Amino acid sequence: MTTVLIRRGAFVAALLLLGQLLGAAPARADDDFFGSNARFDPAVPAPAAVLGHAIGARPARVEAITGYLKLLGARSPRVKAEVIGRSFEGREIVLLAISSPANLARLDEIRRQRIARIETGAAPRDPAAAPLIVWLNYGVHGAEASGLEAVVPTAYWLAASEDPEVAGWLEKAVILLVAPFNPDGHARRVDWVERWSGAVANPDPQHFLHELWIDARTNHYGFDLNRQWLLLTQPESRAWQAAWQRWRPHVSADFHEMGRTSSYYFHPGAPSRRNPLIPEALRRFADRIADAHRAALDATGRLYYSEESFDNFYPGKGSTYPQLNGGVGFLFEAATANGGLVETPEGLRSLRDNVRTHFLTSLSTIRGAVALKDELLAYERDWAAETAALARADAVKADVVHGGDPRVLADFASVLTAHGIRVHRLARTLTLDGETFPAGTSLIIPRDQPQYRMVATLFDRVREFSDSIFYDVSAWTLPDAYGLAHGQVTGRRFDPDLLGAAVSDAEELLPEPPAPPENAYGYLVDWRDLAAARAAFRLLDAGVEVYGAMREFTAPLVGGGTAAYPAGTLFVPARGNQEGRRRAHALLTELSRKLRLPVAAVASGHTPDAGRDFGARQSFAPLARPRVLLAVEDGLQRYEWGAVWFLLDRRLGIPVTMMPLSAIPGRDLRAYTHLVLVGGRSPALDDRAKAALERWVRAGGTLVAFKQQAVWAARQWLAPEEKADKPERNGADGDADGAVPRLAYAEMPRWLAERQIGGAIFESLVDRTHPLAFGYGRDRIASMKNTTLVLPAPRHPFAAVAVYDGKEPLISGFASDENLRRIAGTPMLLADGLGRGRLVLFADEPTFRATFRGTERLFVNSLFFAPVIAVPRGE
Repeated sequence: MTTVLIRRGAFVAALLLLGQLLGAAPARADDDFFGSNARFDPAVPAPAAVLGHAIGARPARVEAITGYLKLLGARSPRVKAEVIGRSFEGREIVLLAISSPANLARLDEIRRQRIARIETGAAPRDPAAAPLIVWLNYGVHGAEASGLEAVVPTAYWLAASEDPEVAGWLEKAVILLVAPFNPDGHARRVDWVERWSGAVANPDPQHFLHELWIDARTNHYGFDLNRQWLLLTQPESRAWQAAWQRWRPHVSADFHEMGRTSSYYFHPGAPSRRNPLIPEALRRFADRIADAHRAALDATGRLYYSEESFDNFYPGKGSTYPQLNGGVGFLFEAATANGGLVETPEGLRSLRDNVRTHFLTSLSTIRGAVALKDELLAYERDWAAETAALARADAVKADVVHGGDPRVLADFASVLTAHGIRVHRLARTLTLDGETFPAGTSLIIPRDQPQYRMVATLFDRVREFSDSIFYDVSAWTLPDAYGLAHGQVTGRRFDPDLLGAAVSDAEELLPEPPAPPENAYGYLVDWRDLAAARAAFRLLDAGVEVYGAMREFTAPLVGGGTAAYPAGTLFVPARGNQEGRRRAHALLTELSRKLRLPVAAVASGHTPDAGRDFGARQSFAPLARPRVLLAVEDGLQRYEWGAVWFLLDRRLGIPVTMMPLSAIPGRDLRAYTHLVLVGGRSPALDDRAKAALERWVRAGGTLVAFKQQAVWAARQWLAPEEKADKPERNGADGDADGAVPRLAYAEMPRWLAERQIGGAIFESLVDRTHPLAFGYGRDRIASMKNTTLVLPAPRHPFAAVAVYDGKEPLISGFASDENLRRIAGTPMLLADGLGRGRLVLFADEPTFRATFRGTERLFVNSLFFAPVIAVPRGE
């Protein structure tokens, strides 16, 4: 996203006037916050003078915070402000660069030198003149109020304080403050608190005011942005991660809140729960900097802890990602004050208390980092040397990927290049472990590069861990998530000549196709390209006929010759008097240009394949415009229905009707072709509601269900006698007589961890002849499994579209042997009939974090092809 620099002028005057109109609190309103002896530059407005209230006295609106940050950039010679991105709802994300005026004058030079040193290991020419880079990010979770609002006093202190210590910091460091990471979530939080707050504060934790969490935690589409450092599917994460990569800070800090009954947490995390690619040296640096946090919190009598609970396995979090990029990463967690004031085991806790604690640890982060400046600068050389040594020692010299969908491959390349990873086209066709990787359309990623650790993180499958307890998912192998064929070039097989042209812009992987010729009999669109689904909806919505190929075929092309096409290919007739056919060419031409979607022209309705002419209904089925109803709220997972909404709205351009699950039984479902139930608590539907839902399916509706809802639907209509989600007892839980063995109480956390799956990648065998698997180019498909649920055995031999591998279903991540035995060979995806309708049941979440593009395709297929799935008669 284009960076917008903040300039002085009318904006400053307008913001100051706004503070006056709001009845701004006196500039000294925060003496008890900063200390009455604190002295500030009078030319720099104090927070209360602009926000209209003391820090933390009430929630500050997002626009007021970003406005204040920009004002500091206009009024303080120590600050440069820029807008680095916007949220889905149009709110700004602001970056402040705070340092001495001399450092600010050569900011680009400082940045370039830092990147060069960490990538090459070159020593700074003049270490004294090489500033440390410290990054503080605020507000990634919207429900965590102090995680954002602490940016205000921190920015003011650095911009205006006359404390000599601050002046020393700014000579030795460039301090980058970024906020809000999640503008839309924080806007929802403030609206909620303002709505339910009264004139008299009510700290009762059961008061409705304190209930907001998940909806404000997430962004517009319900994504947890603190899982997006790695995945980068959202514009907010793209903005701040790009800024972070431009700087590669020496030290980064991420500010959060946790449960109200906790105390205060900071890194380093649990010693045994660290990604093996994170060097021990960074942990030691973190522990030494943490001494500054301990001193600051000891002085205020605040309870705190570290080296417990939180881990550094998953690399997509704000405190772990830096550690795989050569920096020290800190997580800070304050016990939440919920609606502003709440009862806790330590007494009343307020938003203002939390903001001040985060303010203190913001300063202690800078203090501790600056104290280690020389050592952190020296470590740049060690990091580069260690990274190069790891690359040389790795038996894998390059990773090669290929996918049938050029759009997904381009998205994949875009993520890699955003992480600073060097990507090339494959110059020569390779065959690795029986898989062919064509030259030109495959990508090769060499491991001998400065971002080796990120390459290894994204490409390696990991199944051995030092600990079985995970705060987040235990697997994140990106080629598996994207449904790509993945091979590894080892040892002597690697030849530098395999590296073709570097991919600098992923768009170049989607060349602009020629416009389809006029006057064709019809047109073909390859379903393997995800953009075909977007085109199909546009065509159907415009009243244009669209047919889906139910088997592979050969087509006669305009201009002569034939070409083979796979099952799932779209056929759009363009001759005849039908109104839609007259519009087909113009609309396809527009879609081909906008989506970079190739369209082939067909010369005749007759194909060389016997029985597969375009009018044969067993070969080409008419598709219908999907009308999707998405159930939300009422115990359904916000992350999951948000991901479905994002897919439909942003990637496919399909309007989706959303309503609470509890409201659906009373609505007229005949207006919808599909009802989507994501994971979460099983539907609390009474018998009348279940009967209404069953009537709708039997009349022709398609129910698509994930996880708990899939198991519920299977019990309801396919296998009511099954107890699909009950784990079997075996030797791990009891002996032959069913007795439960006695274990030490201290072993409970590990015992519990081994009886759940926090997030691991499982592999299934997929039937590519099934309409729900059309467009998928491989016989194996990977899904993210984060429950132990299993679906029942299919009722007939054609219902199991995808089945977990019967021998080794786990390909990356942690799952106990007991869970592996239970899951192996069971269905990952069932498709069955109920009357004239269809049930499409996923054991996992196919749209997980908008990143599992392989299983995402299965879900997309259910929107267009589920109604034409044939079911054996009598089923």
